Amino acid sequence: MRLVIGNGAAKAIDDGLASLIARAIATRNMFLAGGDDSIDAMASRLGVRRDYLAVLVRLSLLKSFARSWSANSPSS
Repeated sequence: MRLVIGNGAAKAIDDGLASLIARAIATRNMFLAGGDDSIDAMASRLGVRRDYLAVLVRLSLLKSFARSWSANSPSS
């Protein structure tokens, strides 16, 4: 995974950010699999607060949003 800024790439990968994004995507996949009866049940099972679970799911959607946004934006 690389963070691309402008036409170049960032020199260092932030391991904390990469780990958070990976956790967010894994959480979204669990959420979409529907193994829990509710968001509260899923948060309880994972040992996190409901609002943190919601943040992870939203963060996981940024990748899809960024991809569609860059595909639809005009070239410089």
